[in-house]
Amino acid sequence: MKLYENDRPADWAIQEARRHIERLRVGPPHASEVSQCLRKSFLSRTEPKSLDNSTIVRFALGFALQEWFLGKEADGVEYLGVVFSADKVLQKDVLEFKSTRRGYETKLKGKFEPNPEWIDRTTMYCLAHNVRRAHILVHFIYKDEIKSW
Repeated sequence: MKLYENDRPADWAIQEARRHIERLRVGPPHASEVSQCLRKSFLSRTEPKSLDNSTIVRFALGFALQEWFLGKEADGVEYLGVVFSADKVLQKDVLEFKSTRRGYETKLKGKFEPNPEWIDRTTMYCLAHNVRRAHILVHFIYKDEIKSW
């Protein structure tokens, strides 16, 4: 058997993930955009920067994990021209699913602080979906392990 490296399938996968991310920039703004710096949000739509392959792969991994565990994300609620789509809306709860590498080292030292942007955005989802309680499930992906918080 002859084995050889073939970059085409990997290049194709990254390009497909890139196209998926670019489709997210079309249509009304999402709550994830307006919860961050508005200047940054505006520029990401009017002058989008090309994402490097590493960022694409990290996004794809997080998105795949979310869909694997939670299923396909439901359509969001549009309010005042902004789309609010929580990762999962249950009858009385909002569930936000996050995957990150950032902050893992501080978590290990017992000094983990939740990302305030996640809390603000989840609060917006609760308001838009008329829900009073939320859960943010954070998966820290580091090397070959996952830790949840």
